Amino acid sequence: MRLVNDEKTKSKHKRWHRKSIRLKNYDYSRPGMYFVTICAQNHRHLFGRIKNDRMILNQAGVMVAKIWAGISNQCNNINLREYVVMPDHFHGIVQIIDDINVGNIPNNRH
Repeated sequence: MRLVNDEKTKSKHKRWHRKSIRLKNYDYSRPGMYFVTICAQNHRHLFGRIKNDRMILNQAGVMVAKIWAGISNQCNNINLREYVVMPDHFHGIVQIIDDINVGNIPNNRH
């Protein structure tokens, strides 16, 4: 990650930019291990705080952890690996173990 001055937005603020490492034309629904990062809007510290070098989850952080744990109950072709909830983002590793049922997950919306 690098810090750059974003001239296109004509902003005086510096912004973080990441170059996408996604492979063009790669089918990310295929079996494999995937590293996922989800950031809170505007990098707000919504999920807790760091105290004495430890992450202290608040209610929202606990909710994120519970939702992560529940994914494997909804998707039978997913193994959840390591994850970490940070004050303003979440990292997790998802393993897709089988593509037979991809797209065949029932939709419970009416």
